[in-house]
Amino acid sequence: MFFCNGCRTQINWNRFGIIDDNSNQSAPAFPTNTDSHKWIADVNNKNSKELEFYAIDNCIRFYKSDEPKNLESTCDCALIDANTVVFIELKERTSKGWLAKASSQLINTIALYKQNDSSANAKEIIGHICNSLRPQANRSNMGEMAKFYKNSGGHKLFIQKRIDI
Repeated sequence: MFFCNGCRTQINWNRFGIIDDNSNQSAPAFPTNTDSHKWIADVNNKNSKELEFYAIDNCIRFYKSDEPKNLESTCDCALIDANTVVFIELKERTSKGWLAKASSQLINTIALYKQNDSSANAKEIIGHICNSLRPQANRSNMGEMAKFYKNSGGHKLFIQKRIDI
């Protein structure tokens, strides 16, 4: 099983954010409906669906098979509803390489999910990169989106701060 209950939060807020507290490197990402100025991802759950939020980085641990003492690089969290799993990588960077690294983290997490969860094929899987310092995708991201589609096994990638459920 990929997801574990200790990393789960059940929510149905119609609008909330996801925060990754960079001042504490070992703390997992978490959802909140307060402090909107701190949100890295801005989630619009317009029908107040029941969602499962799972912290992944710093909560669900997978070790590399060829380097058993080293953790796999994974994304920060996931949102799950009845039909969809949205894997989310949170960034607050403008430095070169942030997009390729975030995409790689999502692809690795999706591969781990498919290897470790027998229900992985039952839901649509989407990758989402949220960078609070670059809130909108632009045309130059099309190459990364196409590369993600090819390397993730045919899954869509969105690159923007806002996530619509």
